[in-house]
Amino acid sequence: MPMLTIVTVVLTTVWVELTSDPRLFRLRQRVITRDHRLIAAISLFIGAFVGRAILQKIGTAGTLGVGVGFRILSCFTWLFVPTKHGQERNTPPPTTAE
Repeated sequence: MPMLTIVTVVLTTVWVELTSDPRLFRLRQRVITRDHRLIAAISLFIGAFVGRAILQKIGTAGTLGVGVGFRILSCFTWLFVPTKHGQERNTPPPTTAE
C-alpha cells in the first residue's frame, strides 16, 4: 500500500468521525469528543505542512530523526499520566469471579 494512501485513510477516518458527531454544530456548548476530533484533524494538517517543510530543509534522514525524537518525547510523557485513585501502576484491573 503506498504511503499516500495510508495518510489519506488516517485523514479520512478523523474527518468522518468529526463530521458524523451529532453535536458538531453546538458551538456554544462544550463537547469534548467533538473538540478532540477537531484538534486531531487540525493537528494532521499542521503536521503534514511542518513535516514537508522539514523534509525540504534537512532531507529524509533528518526528518526521520525529528520524527523519532517526537516519538521518544511522547513515550516519556506517559510517565506523567496520573493513575486512578486507589490503583498502583502496572497492576491489572480487578476481575470478578463467576
